[in-house]
This record gives sequence, structure tokens and C-alpha cells, in this order.
Amino acid sequence: GTLVQLAESDGKLLGYCLIVRGEQFEERPLPHPARPVILSQLYCAPDAIGRGIGSHLMRWALDEARAWGADAIQLSVYSENHGAQKFYRRYGFDKGADIDFWVGNHRDDEFLFELRL
Repeated sequence: GTLVQLAESDGKLLGYCLIVRGEQFEERPLPHPARPVILSQLYCAPDAIGRGIGSHLMRWALDEARAWGADAIQLSVYSENHGAQKFYRRYGFDKGADIDFWVGNHRDDEFLFELRL
């Protein structure tokens, strides 16, 4: 299943979060969780950064994952996106593996981050 949460103000989209259950990343040195949730997307509009919207969306994702009975949340983050990595680490996520993320024929170096619930 997939769930999406929107953050809006006065009809303007400020951010959104998309989570997926029933899938998981294959690249990982640690044991696979039994019931993971993938945090597929968490984005804030540039002018909305620093207003607590990302934190609100992250808390929503964590609450929904726990309600689903998930034992972990996994996500991929670009290896050079240090701001996002810092944000995820504040919630207890940690790097579990290096992964390749393909956009067309271009490969990005990404990290698999995971939080055990």
C-alpha cells in the first residue's frame, strides 16, 4: 500500500511525503527487516524550508509506519545531500549501505538509510 501526506497553506503546496509498504531495498549488508516501510519521497518547497514542515511530515511517516506494524523505515538519500542526511539522522536513521540510483542512463551514488522501529 501507498500513502501520501500533503502540507498546504492557503491552497499552496508546501511539501509532501510518500510512504510505501511491502517493498524494500535489496542492497544492504545488514539483515533485511521483516516488515519495512519505504520512505519514498519527502520534499518541501524551497520557501517552506525551516518552517517545521519536514519535521511534521517525518512524524506522520513514523506514526503511519508504526500503525502498519513496520519494523523499519528505509530510504535512499543522495550521497552529496548532507543537509538531508543530517535531517534523517536527527530522527535516528543511520546509513546501512551504499546503493546505486539510476535516472535514465545516469547513476547516482546514494546511501540506504534505515531506522529500526
